[in-house]
Amino acid sequence: MFSWLFDSGMDEVRRSLKLLHAKTDLIIAKQETMMARLDDLLVKLQENEDAEDAIIQLLNDVVAELRDAQASGDPAKVEAAIARVEASTTKLAAAAVQGTPADPNAGGVE
Repeated sequence: MFSWLFDSGMDEVRRSLKLLHAKTDLIIAKQETMMARLDDLLVKLQENEDAEDAIIQLLNDVVAELRDAQASGDPAKVEAAIARVEASTTKLAAAAVQGTPADPNAGGVE
C-alpha cells in the first residue's frame, strides 16, 4: 500500500550514497597526491640536510687548516690556506646560486 513511498525514499538514499561514495573517492585521491608530494618534500629536505652537513664539514676543515697554517708561521702555508678558502668560497657561492630559483616563490609548496 505504501510501497511507492518506500521506493521513493530508497531512491533518495541511493543517490545520497552514490554522491557520498564519489566524494570519498575524491578525498582518497587527494590524500594520495598529498602523500606523494610529502614524500618528495622529505627527499628534498634530506638532500638539503646532507648539503648543509657537507658545508659545515668544509668550513670546519678550512678553519682547522687556517689555524695550522697560522701556527706554523710559514707564510707559504698561510697563502695556500687563503687560496683554498677563496676557492671554497667561490664553490659555495656557485652552489648557493645554482640551488636558488630566480623567483623565490617558484617551486614552493602550495
